[in-house]
Amino acid sequence: MNNDETHSESGWPDDALEIMASEDRWQDVELLRESESGFSAVYRARRHGKWHVLKAIKAEYSDNPIALAQHRKEFDIGYHLSHPGIAAVIGIEDVEGLGMCIVQEWVDGSTLREVMERGDLDRDQAHHITVQLLEALEYIHNRQVVHRDLKPSNVMIAADGNRVKLIDFGVSDTAAHAILKGPAGTRRYAAPELLGGEKIDSRSDLYSLGVIVQELNDLLPHSDSRLKRLAQACCKENRNDRPQSASLAKRILNHRSRHWMWGVAAIFLAAILALTAIFRNNGKDNLKPYPSDSITVAQQTQDTSTSAVDTSLAVSRETPAHNQLEQISQQEVIEPQAATAGKPQPSSATLPPSFEQDVLSFARSEAQQLVSSHNDRLEEISQIFGGVSRINACNRLVQSIEDRVAAKVFTIYKSDPNLDTALRNYMATQEGQKLLDNTRNEARKTTIRYVNEHYPKLAPIFNDMKQK
Repeated sequence: MNNDETHSESGWPDDALEIMASEDRWQDVELLRESESGFSAVYRARRHGKWHVLKAIKAEYSDNPIALAQHRKEFDIGYHLSHPGIAAVIGIEDVEGLGMCIVQEWVDGSTLREVMERGDLDRDQAHHITVQLLEALEYIHNRQVVHRDLKPSNVMIAADGNRVKLIDFGVSDTAAHAILKGPAGTRRYAAPELLGGEKIDSRSDLYSLGVIVQELNDLLPHSDSRLKRLAQACCKENRNDRPQSASLAKRILNHRSRHWMWGVAAIFLAAILALTAIFRNNGKDNLKPYPSDSITVAQQTQDTSTSAVDTSLAVSRETPAHNQLEQISQQEVIEPQAATAGKPQPSSATLPPSFEQDVLSFARSEAQQLVSSHNDRLEEISQIFGGVSRINACNRLVQSIEDRVAAKVFTIYKSDPNLDTALRNYMATQEGQKLLDNTRNEARKTTIRYVNEHYPKLAPIFNDMKQK
């Protein structure tokens, strides 16, 4: 057979050229999802032996100028981003049957929403995901990009569980773009200023991150104080009270309280004083500790502890970022404070005969208000969570309501300082502690009744909760 019959002028066999030509076309195109309220449709397709994501405009919006402008804006923003924590935008091209498509990196894995629904997260994974998201946000914010729709379904977790990728910059914005700057995002995760149509900045993304972190923390068997601290800091209503950057938010997450150092110093000092007393009582003349020696040790211990704390600070005390970090991180987890701490204060007032009923009635009323204010949370637990994650979330919600009610019962007589003091003094007694336990039980029973009436799907879990 003549060589010319089996080879082209390029030197490649004809069948090889046909294979290469076919590989230039998109194959195995599969629709993944369509936006219910938006303009886009997302496909998976293969070319040159690799999977990619094709983001197209739905056919009914192919001539819509707003849809076309948003599509172009998304490509323009995404194409200039290059970070391990962001799904890469490779290009834009006209795809047969789909129209102009943004070609993106394919991430083999699950969305964070799917991972959360499976309920198989542990503390280390929650921290890893949070740190990866903060690093991605720090990168885009440094380039004046605001995502505006950060939520679990826009976060991909690779199949290996290690890589976290931020996706879908469909409503993202930059200072350089002058179009499509109206309110956007998903209501549950959107910052107040975003929903209100105000000017937004990177702190709006941090609010959304705070909501996600709180959801991750709620899925854990035991609440993590560092995740909770970060969520509380990011979800402040006023953006000026939130961390001012992703970098600061990351330091808030990683910051560990140094109060333990004072605890160690106190234990060390107590041990020395105890040994001193023992030797003195035993008449050990060869060791003659005096009070002045103990004071010297205490001073040295305190000086050493203070020095250790001061030298461990990585940021100057004069910097605003450090001040905000210290203020937020030292709050740790917000829990009800014991209103009965300290010595009882003198009071000439006598509690009314009905005060116990007043307290319990207040507890029921307050619990009713609190649980009804958590309708969104109960709906989310009912619809999204499952298995152990649902049980943990329900238990934490009830515990939170009990704590808040128990903290507030001390304020029922706040309009009368004498009665207020009398009630606090009573609560410091054994009988008062029993009454406080009863208020928790009333709060729990009220919560359970409300759930039974409005969320029957969760009723079995709440009904299994034993009274304290």
